[in-house]
Amino acid sequence: MKKNHPLAKKTVNISQYLIIAAVIAVMFLISISWSGKKESQTSSGTGISSVAPSAPAPAPVPVPRINLPHSQPQIQQTQKIELPSEQRTGNTLSYLKYSAITPPVNSILADTSGILWIAHEKGISKLKEGVLTSVKFSAPNATSLVHDGTKLWVGSFFGLFSTSDGKTFTSYRKSDGLLSEMIYSLLYDGKILWAGTQAGVAFQGTDGKFYGIDKKISNGGLADIWIGSLSRIDSFIACGNDDGLSIWDLTKPGADPNSWITLDMFSSSLPHNWILSQCVFQKKIFLGTPHGLASLEKSPAEIFQGSPIIWKTFKTANGLPGDRVNALAATDDSLWIGTSNGLAVYKNGKFKKFGKPEGLESTNIRCLFAGSDSTLWIGTDKGIQTFDLTAIPM
Repeated sequence: MKKNHPLAKKTVNISQYLIIAAVIAVMFLISISWSGKKESQTSSGTGISSVAPSAPAPAPVPVPRINLPHSQPQIQQTQKIELPSEQRTGNTLSYLKYSAITPPVNSILADTSGILWIAHEKGISKLKEGVLTSVKFSAPNATSLVHDGTKLWVGSFFGLFSTSDGKTFTSYRKSDGLLSEMIYSLLYDGKILWAGTQAGVAFQGTDGKFYGIDKKISNGGLADIWIGSLSRIDSFIACGNDDGLSIWDLTKPGADPNSWITLDMFSSSLPHNWILSQCVFQKKIFLGTPHGLASLEKSPAEIFQGSPIIWKTFKTANGLPGDRVNALAATDDSLWIGTSNGLAVYKNGKFKKFGKPEGLESTNIRCLFAGSDSTLWIGTDKGIQTFDLTAIPM
């Protein structure tokens, strides 16, 4: 048998093994030393810095707090949400009404009966007459909520669900026409239910089934299939994804690429292609991105007719508390902006910021809901809070 044959016996060289073992030991000691330094640096970091206010922050008003157990699905809390009236008058924090600890919140919605629904990373909860209840729900992570006047719709990473009584849920999956069972966003425009999914946008037909539009069906009109946010303005549906904002002219077939237009940072001054949130305020589309708030200064109809695409961008230099805009909610005269570093309101061309000195328990705002009773519901990574909009000094 030749010396270099694969099955030939090899002569054992002990010195080689000793050298290899020594090298491995040295590398092990170096890795331990490096890991210790990195851990030390991490533990000594200060995180995101915040600028201290020039004047002393007012003492916070005691706000009722309710702890919602994460592991027990049917626990009711009996503490009422109202503050005593004397605590809500003559104080700079008089707008604070209520606070509750929940898992990180993804969506908030008040239905037609006055029940507040909360979609979070552990499922869904409801607030009725001051009692917070965790609802038994089969999907562990609820992402979005809408109400069509009859049913509550809940989007999740495990399908779409509807309920009429808040107890029994009907599930909708690919067999019902959804392109994907991972639901990121929902919109009810007064007539049509829309769902933004991992594989495109879907809408519910009059027959109750869902019909999907993806890049292939739209012949490239839809820029990307991940639809993280939706808004409806006139006869246009705006689909936010991570390749920009794709707008569909609903007067034309979805398969016609000419019925679509995508606004992105390459063809316009959009600050970032990843659309985190959107809403319509004073007849304009506003977008939340990782690099600021952007308003589309032309209507979709004008853009389809060839008008130049004009964006107005707002960042921390313009008055925002943070550049990453996660959530938007509009009232008649104000636009509320939730960022990763606090809350802001945009009114009459000016910004007013809210942080921990102004009563926020967490500045990582994840969602917003402006109720019809002048109440702003704020969802954060730690739970929910409410502001009485009529009591906020502007």
